[in-house]
Amino acid sequence: MITSPQPGLTYSLRAAALGKESLPLSAVTDADARQLFWFVNDRLVGRAKTGEPFFWKPQPGDFIVRVVDDQERADARDIHIAVVE
Repeated sequence: MITSPQPGLTYSLRAAALGKESLPLSAVTDADARQLFWFVNDRLVGRAKTGEPFFWKPQPGDFIVRVVDDQERADARDIHIAVVE
């Protein structure tokens, strides 16, 4: 269901742009879903209509990104965010 972020990748943030860069979170859903709810480490960070990405401004670290649609179907993925110069 989650199409971004990709599994097994380390995402890099530029130190000079920390807090300004966004990571698009996106998912594919069944046709009956209308809205997606995005969670990072069990905290709701935003929502988006199906077919539209949600842009999350991450900080460095390890996170569990989870999406739940309005039909209560869910998917999750572990991601790592690193800072580069």
